[in-house]
Amino acid sequence: MQIESKNVGQNLRRLRRQKEVRVVDLAAVLGVTRQHIYALEAGRRALTLKRVAQLVNFLRVDISELIGKNGKRRAS
Repeated sequence: MQIESKNVGQNLRRLRRQKEVRVVDLAAVLGVTRQHIYALEAGRRALTLKRVAQLVNFLRVDISELIGKNGKRRAS
């Protein structure tokens, strides 16, 4: 499965906003800068597996909501 950074970034932005999490707060949790978060959301940076795990845990979402195309959960 290929993960497209742009789709993941769009999903990240949508999920972050749904959960009402500010960029500065997400950056602090991940130990990165606000610019890093903006780059992830814009698809200019790829997520590492470590970051995917951190985001899924912090946002309390299924991994498919973050990395799935258009944030859709896949049927099990």
